[in-house]
Amino acid sequence: MPDRPPAHDPRLGHAYAASIFLSAFLLFLVQPMVARMLLPRFGGSPAVWSTALVFFQVALLLGYAYAHWSAVRLTPRRQALVHGALVGLAVVVLPPRIPEALVLRPEAWPVPALLASLALVVGIPFLVLATNSSLVQHWFARRPSTSRSDPYALYAASNAGSLLALLAYPFLVEPLFGVRSQVWLWSAGYVAFAALTGVLMWRAATDGRAPESAAHPPDVAWHGLWRPRAAIDDAAGRRLIWVLRSAVASSLLVATSMAITTDLAAVPLFWVIPLALYLATFIAAFGATRRVPRRLVAGATVVGVATSLVALAVPIAELWAVLLPPLFTLLAGALLCHGDLAAERPPPRHLTAFYLWIALGGALGGAFGSLVAPLAFDSVLEYPLTLVALAWLVSLSPGARLAWPRQRPAVPVTALVPALAMAGFAALIAYKLAYGPGSSRANWLLTTLLLLVYGAAMAKKPGRFGLATTLFVMVYTTGFAESLHVVAQDRSFFGVLRIRETSRERVMLHGTTMHGTQQLDPAGSRIPSGYYHPDGPLWHPVAGAKDGARIAVIGLGTGALAGLADAGQQLTFFEIDPLVERMARAHFTYLADSPADVRVVIGDGRLTLAAQPDGALDVLIVDAFSSDAVPVHLLTAEAMDLYRRKVSADGLVVLHISNRHLDLARVARGYGRLRGVPVAHIQWRPSPAAAREGASRTHAVALAPTSGVIDALVDEPGWSLLGAGPAALWTDDKASVFGVLMW
Repeated sequence: MPDRPPAHDPRLGHAYAASIFLSAFLLFLVQPMVARMLLPRFGGSPAVWSTALVFFQVALLLGYAYAHWSAVRLTPRRQALVHGALVGLAVVVLPPRIPEALVLRPEAWPVPALLASLALVVGIPFLVLATNSSLVQHWFARRPSTSRSDPYALYAASNAGSLLALLAYPFLVEPLFGVRSQVWLWSAGYVAFAALTGVLMWRAATDGRAPESAAHPPDVAWHGLWRPRAAIDDAAGRRLIWVLRSAVASSLLVATSMAITTDLAAVPLFWVIPLALYLATFIAAFGATRRVPRRLVAGATVVGVATSLVALAVPIAELWAVLLPPLFTLLAGALLCHGDLAAERPPPRHLTAFYLWIALGGALGGAFGSLVAPLAFDSVLEYPLTLVALAWLVSLSPGARLAWPRQRPAVPVTALVPALAMAGFAALIAYKLAYGPGSSRANWLLTTLLLLVYGAAMAKKPGRFGLATTLFVMVYTTGFAESLHVVAQDRSFFGVLRIRETSRERVMLHGTTMHGTQQLDPAGSRIPSGYYHPDGPLWHPVAGAKDGARIAVIGLGTGALAGLADAGQQLTFFEIDPLVERMARAHFTYLADSPADVRVVIGDGRLTLAAQPDGALDVLIVDAFSSDAVPVHLLTAEAMDLYRRKVSADGLVVLHISNRHLDLARVARGYGRLRGVPVAHIQWRPSPAAAREGASRTHAVALAPTSGVIDALVDEPGWSLLGAGPAALWTDDKASVFGVLMW
């Protein structure tokens, strides 16, 4: 009779779970923390987070590759020695810190510098943490006392720690602790993790090797509610499907994060919400005892794809429309992909290889959205393309083959022709509804209803919803520029820039927000509309400046303020994105026609302004948006101290804070209370005549080195002191968006 394996010690099992939980918690806590540290050095761009996601996914891939190699190639004792040295090396490089010499070069593509900075700041500790989950599960599976247990259950501890960290950072850590304190607390947590993992490594090195179970984990077919059509016996095809499902979910995460942070703000809150949903689907797929039936998840994915396509075609500026469609689609789509992966997971002996293929798909999907797409596309095309891939995955159930049928096509020709006709008709009607007359909300609802009805009709026909989605996206992408009269379009690290032309004017759009206009009539070409209309509050600081005034503007846009300056005045624009200057000079004449001495300095506005002499300016205007998001580092207390220091004693600082989602006046009010200085503001509404001339509602605040300048300003019509009310203080070390959201 064979020997009975040693009894399982529950305390030791808890130690395995604790190590996995702590490593996952630290792994996902450091992601928003280090991105928050680097954000000001890279201009506050929303692309900072999407690029950081790629780095973390690639580091995770390397961690899984190392874990797989060490599990397969090294003896337990050698594995403990090698991994122990790596864990100790990470302790030596703590705490994470950014070198003072790190400065973004304006002429260079920022992505390589950002990736190198991430590797330098947190690369080694992150790599160690990334290996821990699969290694500990491997150690757990090979112990004599636990060899018959399912190590995949420990995956729930990993994802629970990850999800808790993501929720804790914006709701608890960021509001309570500054970045410097966060770094030291995180470093202390890593030391605790290293000590616990060292104990487990020693136990793994001294235990005997357990026989590996060949049994497949239970519940492989989602409780039998969606049975595999055929077993996959081709190893290459099986791995390709793993990579495909993981890549689509990862690409959806990156695209969703970019869409939300572009229109709201590049802050940790809007970074972690999509990532938390993404991880929640992992927990539901791999850790839940009862899973949502696949048919229900597939139906939710159809609804999500349809609503997200319509939100692209008929954009609505309200907060719910910016957040809900992409987040719902991410939740449903990632749950579909990860649920199918869980249904296809192999026996425990292939555990580390399985995680490696999933990590490869995640890295490829993230790289597509953050590295390939910005160079290959002049618009955010990766999002609709990901929706197309997701629509096709709806019909690829667990166990399905990736092979062309040899006997007959999966969809007969007699069914394909009407399906093509219906899909084309649906896409054309959706296009007509999106760009025809009527309110955007009505168009949104009607087009959504149309796609949902079509999706329901095609639900039992595999592939037809994918076909309909493909045709819809083809119509959308080919007709978008023509429907908006776009004459030029390009993309940079900081977003998508479009030039739209109508019969009366030319407009610059950055993301979804207008960043300046110019009349086509030569008689009015020097008189801007929008926020810079002659009746608006941003006109007067420039037009009313004294002869020979030295004026600076952070944020170029179309260069409209140059049309307001007079001969003898010096006007300097600080612009971080070289693409904006190229577009402004190629399609607008404000810079060329201005009688003032105008120059454009490329670089982060705050850093380039800091190089100017103190008191050198008479007027400073801060108007730097990325779509509708203001870079947080331009509104901190340290930034406002800098602005007041750079203007003369009788100078004026004006901050343009118009925003659809954030009440930025609270930040200015918090600064005024901190420094004990008066702050003026104006909420200007254009008259009917000005509105017909294209003027836009404008909200601005004003600061000055002396209170007398503000006292004189509030005597002007519309200006008043920013008095009692809710306030939010932002500093370089601590800034939370909670206090300024307009829910």
